[in-house]
Amino acid sequence: MYTLNERLPTTNGYVKQINLYPLELQLKTPFKTAHGLTTARPITLVELVWGDGSRGYGEIQSFYDATYDAETQAISIAAIRAATPAVFQNSIPVGMPSFARAALEMAFSAVMPAREGAQLISLPTMVDDTAKGVPVGQAIGIMPNAQRLTNQIERAIAQGYQRIKLKLGAAPYDDVIAQVMPRFPTTMFSADGNGGFAVHDGLQRLQRLEGMGFTFIEQPFSEDQNELNIAAIKQLTSLRISLDESLHSIEDYERYRQTGALFTIKQAKIGGWRTAMHILQTDANAWVGGMLASGLGRSVDLALAQVSLTNHFAAYIPTDVSGSDRYFERDIIKTPMVIEHGAIQVPTQIELDWEAIHALQVTSTIEIRP
Repeated sequence: MYTLNERLPTTNGYVKQINLYPLELQLKTPFKTAHGLTTARPITLVELVWGDGSRGYGEIQSFYDATYDAETQAISIAAIRAATPAVFQNSIPVGMPSFARAALEMAFSAVMPAREGAQLISLPTMVDDTAKGVPVGQAIGIMPNAQRLTNQIERAIAQGYQRIKLKLGAAPYDDVIAQVMPRFPTTMFSADGNGGFAVHDGLQRLQRLEGMGFTFIEQPFSEDQNELNIAAIKQLTSLRISLDESLHSIEDYERYRQTGALFTIKQAKIGGWRTAMHILQTDANAWVGGMLASGLGRSVDLALAQVSLTNHFAAYIPTDVSGSDRYFERDIIKTPMVIEHGAIQVPTQIELDWEAIHALQVTSTIEIRP
């Protein structure tokens, strides 16, 4: 069993204060999946302040409600409050909820140096010294008709995205996809069921999607029906299944590691970048997914995607991390992540946009001291 050393190394002394900034990032257009319609993305920015003045930053990527995951923003924030005695000793308690734990782990690693005029956050423990371009794909939400879907795909291809992920809705939406996909015979497509497939016709849907030419599909059946996902793996011939909503921890991954599944690894959901890195470095069936993260979280995802380029499957499948201009009206970092020739350069440093952060803040800053 893979385990973590809960004491995080630091040369900055001990954490003296925790500040939580609840934010709401507005989407440019609503994003529809089997979970529902998203128009705004809640993100809580976590700031750790050390005795020498250094500051570390992470973000809580859970959602307002439990539609996607049982851990909501409120639960994540409560978990960080409960963890403060350990955090002030530079530790993360065992058994924390995944999103809260991942936010703290990011904050311990993404550090702004303690010097006058310091602006840039360094990511030294996640990014190597020779940052590379990471091939990227784009997720497209459920569209109202075939023409809108076609337009979205054409726009993504024109921007250079190397894989198109299509979110799936109810079964009739498959007919829309069947009309559109043949128009793009050289494009790599994947699908995402978000756990929305029904028991009575789910396997038939998967067999039809297999015939359309999808490379893989994420989480067709819900995590409560995960035995159906595993059974489908054995019945499909070319369409592979990647588990996503089923993965909340390293224990979940270990439970399904020998099933033949692929694994959509989201560091914020599986408990932090160190667990994610371990899986990506050791499992040839794992790849990096996205969580509608801000530019801060996206930089960590890109760093992990760079690590996973040595992984056979991840090297073949462009990651889900889109450019900064894809989703949000306004992001919280100053330098946007731009797609060039189908790839995004991994940043070794980023600068937070505090004017944007304060403009996007929806409730007062939560200040926690010993």
